Amino acid sequence: ICLDSTPCIFIEMMRSVCRPAETLYRQSAAEFKREPLTKISSVKGHQDIMDAVRLAPSGVNNQSWFFTGDDGTIHAYSERSMITDRMNRINVGIALNHMYLAAMHFGKQVQILPPGQVEAEKLKKYDHVASMKLN
Repeated sequence: ICLDSTPCIFIEMMRSVCRPAETLYRQSAAEFKREPLTKISSVKGHQDIMDAVRLAPSGVNNQSWFFTGDDGTIHAYSERSMITDRMNRINVGIALNHMYLAAMHFGKQVQILPPGQVEAEKLKKYDHVASMKLN
């Protein structure tokens, strides 16, 4: 804030210097580089819910998850990795939250179950993290 009535040259200089040359944020959903649904899921049905998962953010933008299931239950898996295993589990948690919110939005009753409470298929490069029952 300038105390006198003359323009504050320093503030004006900083405004012109500190503006980025290009936009910092995505301007539309089309700018997201997301995997096709067929690469991250084999779930039959629930296209609307699974689209929310596909658009969920992930660390390093790697979408380190996979989903299997049918009309009643969807199983969430985290990709195994010696380097990013912990981040991959966080990524799956974020994706599960997106799936949960989408299911609630579309009027589904949702219950999230930890591993061991529901039988889930074993996948070669993935660990079962949780399952979601939909009614």
